[in-house]
Amino acid sequence: DGFFERVSARLRQPASYALVATLSASPVTTPGTLEILDDRSARGAGAVELVVDVSGSMLEVMRGGATRIDVAKKILAETVARDIPAGTSVAVRVFGRVGGDACGTELRVPLGPAAAAQAAIAQIDAKKYAMTPIALALQAVADDLGSVTGDKTVVLITDGRETCGGDPRAVLQELQDKGLNVRVNVVGFALTNAAIKRTFAALAETGGGQFYDAADADGLADVLGAAVRAGFVVRDASGASIGSGVVGGAPVALPAGVYRVEVATQPPRVFEGVEVRDGESSKLELSQGK
Repeated sequence: DGFFERVSARLRQPASYALVATLSASPVTTPGTLEILDDRSARGAGAVELVVDVSGSMLEVMRGGATRIDVAKKILAETVARDIPAGTSVAVRVFGRVGGDACGTELRVPLGPAAAAQAAIAQIDAKKYAMTPIALALQAVADDLGSVTGDKTVVLITDGRETCGGDPRAVLQELQDKGLNVRVNVVGFALTNAAIKRTFAALAETGGGQFYDAADADGLADVLGAAVRAGFVVRDASGASIGSGVVGGAPVALPAGVYRVEVATQPPRVFEGVEVRDGESSKLELSQGK
């Protein structure tokens, strides 16, 4: 007992000690980048159809004094001129009031050069008391794009839900079942209802596309360029998404690694074992995908 008391007392005495720290700088790494080139010769010229809401709600005035339809027309025209790849045919369909039908839809311009689509966009007007027949407009897409052999992309721009009793998801599922290989991207413009946003996200998923939420003019300008191009997702070994971009768009920054890249063309293309190295640029062409 005496021994342990002496040892305990000794251990409680003050003692001198020193700490030595060694600093080493971690190497600074620059992320690599990945981009996918738009090699349209490998998949046909393809087509883009713009399906535009001209219902009465599109007449609402936004901050700055312009109506929703006027903002949409301006940005749509700029997008057609800037973001749709050369050689792509463009069609324009509207839905809302057509003549005396408050739940009507009309093909304003059949598939053709982008310049014709720009001219048609300038002539679009929304009408009071017009409804929102989204399902009917999507149903007409089958005839509009039936002759296209390359990529087919539909961009639906709307500020509200279906109000004519149709079922847009059922229509898209029917088109898919009939073999119309089309990707449908939905752009929600100035939406405030979270439930409607979820509905449109589900609609885009059924159509093999993406939902883009544009709260205002700046948001619409940001998303329309991506909506008219094929998007891609980068996944790591676990299948988790770590990045996304659009074909022919800006390079995507990624940490070094080996990835799976899924491109939302029709049919989809997949790149396996894509290596990205720190500070280096990786480029893929669609003709290489499977």
